[in-house]
Amino acid sequence: MKEVIKKIRNKKKNNEQKGAHFNVKKFTDAFEIRNTNIDLAIQRFEDYLEEYPTDYNALTHYASTLISIGELEKAEKILNQVTKYINEDKKYNLYPERKEKCENVLLFVKLQLLLYSNRYNECYWYIKIYSKRFMEMDVGLEAVKLICENKLGLPHDLKIEEDKYLYNQIVDYSKERFLDHVLNHLVYDEEDQKPAIFNNDFPFDRVLEEIYEKLPTAPKLYVGLIEDVSVYKYNACGRSNYHNADYIRVITIHDTSNIITMYPYTTGKYLPYIDLNYLKEEPKIKKIGQIDKFNMKYGKKLDK
Repeated sequence: MKEVIKKIRNKKKNNEQKGAHFNVKKFTDAFEIRNTNIDLAIQRFEDYLEEYPTDYNALTHYASTLISIGELEKAEKILNQVTKYINEDKKYNLYPERKEKCENVLLFVKLQLLLYSNRYNECYWYIKIYSKRFMEMDVGLEAVKLICENKLGLPHDLKIEEDKYLYNQIVDYSKERFLDHVLNHLVYDEEDQKPAIFNNDFPFDRVLEEIYEKLPTAPKLYVGLIEDVSVYKYNACGRSNYHNADYIRVITIHDTSNIITMYPYTTGKYLPYIDLNYLKEEPKIKKIGQIDKFNMKYGKKLDK
């Protein structure tokens, strides 16, 4: 991976003389594939930043992409450099809207860095200092605050309603609550068509058992704020947005094996994943599965 920061200093003056600051199409080409092909996204960001080194917004998104694969130290150096550039670049002050947008992205990515670095004390005070900005950005501040309070052993002052699934799972995780929640991706209802649904013959219980075994060492992606993402391959496991899915996306609370949700996923080919297709070779033993339990609990029948 190239050292982009070192090259930026040498090219800034030349690009400023040419009047080149950004290119929307080239930036979008890198930005839009971050969740489907991270390696290619990083390469495109690096190529882009060689050509447009004063696009601080792109540089910040590049740092966020590095965070997603655990390159935290490198990302932090880039974010510190972006902060310095913005403060020193007098031309940026001439475009207040552009500057505010870039600063908001920078605030968010710094928050990502603190959370995924497990620096919860710094994060707790960081969200207090910038609480107004984060509230305006609607970044899910309450969930972040709950995570920090949990990690630091601080009392919660947020009144959590019973229907606030994520908040309850952060404060007092329940596997049963998770299973009730994930049934939304198991039971097909024509009147309430869901964007992701597992196929009827998908052996949910056996696959989930294997996922729990693999989770501690599974490759993780840090693409949000409080969650880790891992991907598993299981051919013909379900459908996602009306397309056949061969992957399962599993979301856990950061640095734990507490699963928040899991669902069929179509774009895992170029992401790090664990192949579970070997489970298809196991003899099928009839067990009471989660769908059956759902039907017994709620009195619903599923057409086989």
